[in-house]
Amino acid sequence: MGSERIPLRRINKFEDISLNEEHWHEIESQILGTQLDERTREQIKVATTAFGMLGPIQANENSILVSELRPALKAWKRATGGLRRTLRLKVAPLEETFGRLDVILPFLKKEDVKTFGRMLPLELLALSVSSATAAERVVNEEIRKGGASRIKNDLWSVWVCLIAVYLSRAQVKVTVSSGSKAESPFVKVIQSLQSHLPAGCQRFIGSADPYESLANGIKRARRTVGELGEKDLLLILAGWGSGVLKGYQGPLETSDKATIAKFKARAERVLADIERRAAGAAADPGATSTSAPPGNCALAEGTEAAAELEVDLRGMAGMPQDKLS
Repeated sequence: MGSERIPLRRINKFEDISLNEEHWHEIESQILGTQLDERTREQIKVATTAFGMLGPIQANENSILVSELRPALKAWKRATGGLRRTLRLKVAPLEETFGRLDVILPFLKKEDVKTFGRMLPLELLALSVSSATAAERVVNEEIRKGGASRIKNDLWSVWVCLIAVYLSRAQVKVTVSSGSKAESPFVKVIQSLQSHLPAGCQRFIGSADPYESLANGIKRARRTVGELGEKDLLLILAGWGSGVLKGYQGPLETSDKATIAKFKARAERVLADIERRAAGAAADPGATSTSAPPGNCALAEGTEAAAELEVDLRGMAGMPQDKLS
């Protein structure tokens, strides 16, 4: 359940999960018995839309277990190594590092497309083998540095806790009842909102007692992830959930309070780093530095990515455009 997964691809086409007046009427009149203000509606809509866009990236059908990938990479490494020797290519030293550019560099060195047409078969194969060798090194290194994560179930918990934050601010009770007690309006709200999400984002829908399973899942989420503040929750969703931030330290859903506290402290450092880089990007729009303070490698991309993420976080939280924290 908590095994590391890595996405197969980015998803560029997302399902429309917009909530219309009919959906809000169901939530407000039939479940809560009170009308939500526009700000609360908008925050719930933004959080649900973001989760609906980012959650499927980590879904089982769109990602694979690292434990499945590693043996395949190992076999690929052996195969390409043998082929390199057969083709009498120079063997790259184990300590040599590769970047993503090295994956396509063998092909970029050729002047134009016509060059490929004039190549002998083994010349073309040699280029592909060199590219494959670099790709294997790059993927393994990126996994080692946090390219894979146990964030899948945490994203759902983050979404649930964000909905709880927004409803609480609107003076709506977010208590969770289970067992023989009457059904909780908050659980019914999550149940209703979840029905509009892509299948890969939904949980506890196939169990014998969907309400009871969902209620217990919400309780677990709020006991652990619920200890985090709104900014931390948004950072997980928009930062680590999107892949802009690397090295997610989860799963939090099943962690103890000490682990949650450590994560919260780290999130605060990352937020400070994002603000610092975003400020640098504003001062120097051409900046591309990816340097980070020692011990903080979460923000894998440069100042431009930091600025974009800061805007996303502010927008999702409804914060002033000149201040994130």
